Amino acid sequence: MRVRVFTLRPSFSPGVNFQPRKQASPNYPIAAKRQKLEGYALAEFVIDENGNVINIQIKQSSNPIFEKPTIDAIRSWKFT
Repeated sequence: MRVRVFTLRPSFSPGVNFQPRKQASPNYPIAAKRQKLEGYALAEFVIDENGNVINIQIKQSSNPIFEKPTIDAIRSWKFT
């Protein structure tokens, strides 16, 4: 079983080149594991001037069960 996280168009100021410093993977949902589900979530987010991720939006997912773990993981990401 796999959870794939796709990030789409991280937005930041032109000319700024943020590099990932911390990128945790999402926790696999227990309910999905019990149902033997595989899936994905496609997210869009903004990187603020401090390298924090804000305004996370799920653009597409194979099942809503994968959306919250994806948002939670991306929320913890940091960029420098």
